Amino acid sequence: MVSLAAMPLITRLYSTHDYGVFAAVSSAVLIVGPIATLRFNSALLVVSSETRAGYLFGLSLLASVVVSIVALLVVALLTTVNDHLGIGGWIFVIPLAVLLVGLMQSLQSLTLRRKRFGAAAFGQICESLVDRGCALTSAYVVGSTIGGLLFGRALGLAGNCIWLLASLKGTAVFNVWARNFRIRLLQRIAVRYRRFPLVSSWAFIANGAARESPTLLLAAVFGVVPAGFYALGLRVLNVPLLAIGDSVAKVTLSRVREIRAESDRLQKLMLELFGLVFYLVGPVVVIMLFHGESLFALVFGETWREAGMYAAVLAPSVLLMLAYRVVSSLFDLFEKQGARCVTDLMLLASRVLAIMVGGFWFGWEIIPVLVFMLIAVSVVYVRALGYLFRLIGVSGLDIGKRLARLVLFSLPVAIVSILLHLLDFEGFLLLTWLVMAVLVQYLLIGLFDREFKISAI
Repeated sequence: MVSLAAMPLITRLYSTHDYGVFAAVSSAVLIVGPIATLRFNSALLVVSSETRAGYLFGLSLLASVVVSIVALLVVALLTTVNDHLGIGGWIFVIPLAVLLVGLMQSLQSLTLRRKRFGAAAFGQICESLVDRGCALTSAYVVGSTIGGLLFGRALGLAGNCIWLLASLKGTAVFNVWARNFRIRLLQRIAVRYRRFPLVSSWAFIANGAARESPTLLLAAVFGVVPAGFYALGLRVLNVPLLAIGDSVAKVTLSRVREIRAESDRLQKLMLELFGLVFYLVGPVVVIMLFHGESLFALVFGETWREAGMYAAVLAPSVLLMLAYRVVSSLFDLFEKQGARCVTDLMLLASRVLAIMVGGFWFGWEIIPVLVFMLIAVSVVYVRALGYLFRLIGVSGLDIGKRLARLVLFSLPVAIVSILLHLLDFEGFLLLTWLVMAVLVQYLLIGLFDREFKISAI
């Protein structure tokens, strides 16, 4: 949230080109970063032995170094061939950021293992404060250059690592390497937990690529400025909405395990959560569809009006993504990890093919391409939601009835948004009317939608 709060200043201090380069580099890091440790840090959380934890921590750090070196070789090769992404020498920030992400993940897992949840949370706050603080300071002192954004990101990661390292001072795990290191034991532990790098890593990279590949593809095909517009639009939609989705998903995961054997309660819970996501996110989607451009121009500056157009196109897929995110705990409940992996791969393929095929089909016009991608991604999400609901015995008719009622109670925001669009409202007056419409809608839901309850959570 700290990062989002600083965005109106960032977008006014940095150009669309600078932010586009930053978005392309960040997307590359977000694809590779989650597997920087080859997921050995995940194994660190589940072992009981401090000795094994120490070796797994070391393997995480070693893997981070190896992955960052591979990333360095790849980006060096890319720069000798062609700079398709248009980010020039800044591409070399990627290996450094990957190394820092790997170190942060290793320290974070160790912190969570020690049950120092407050330290882990404060480390993330420090990361955001240092990141945005450096970017803003650089803009005012040195000038608005790409380096301010990129090195701010790197320093934010470094700040998180330093804080976590300080909070772990005296931890017994560190003594394993200082006193009892054995190369053969390291090899045995690496073989014992080989499924984390060989299996889990592929799932994480598929998931990351499904989310971030559009930014890189748009940068390569349309240039860094449209990629920056896309990244900002998606980021603004994702930050508050993912906060909702993550909060609900965490509650759901523990709750579904308790009532797994009670079919009726499980069906009721999933339908209630589906309705909760629709009610919380639906108004945002409707508002973005009709007023995305105006709101982005108001909040981020006139230069970023086009990003609001992109957000309007992306908003429906974010609603489906959050609904999927909340009920996806059923994959784990019924041990359907293979189906989850297939869904992630289908999301990746749908986005990549939509951009490439859609670009060729629509003459490389970006808005039609984004609409084409929205349709392709929506088909995958609807298929996945249908599969998950069928696992617990919810029929398409049940979902249709629930959707009809949800749409009915969502009409106030839709009607007001259409009227404001027709009357061409702009600025803070537009924002005031939209906030009032959302409040009225929630009041009507509370008073009249008797079937909507979240008591099962």
